[in-house]
Amino acid sequence: RLAATNAVATSLMYQLLIDAVLTALIGLPSQKGCHDRLTTPVFQREARIFGTPVAGVWVTETSGRKALHLHGAFWTCLSPRLLAKLAASERWQSQLMAAIE
Repeated sequence: RLAATNAVATSLMYQLLIDAVLTALIGLPSQKGCHDRLTTPVFQREARIFGTPVAGVWVTETSGRKALHLHGAFWTCLSPRLLAKLAASERWQSQLMAAIE
């Protein structure tokens, strides 16, 4: 109810959440700092949950119910061929499921 009456607070909370996910989990720079175009070289970046981040692009939209949501894509140093092999491996599947649970 509080979120429905305060669109600014809702937008600020959404921005905090998205910045946290992009920086902490994926390893991409915060949207706050994207205007300065300063990036860390790929070989100096730390691997995150999907590997070492290389690039990303995303956009925030508003739905018909005025709910903010994100569409995006990001690239890592993991190749699609490697990801397909890992997905087919029972050993890696079990470790992935254990991490998710």
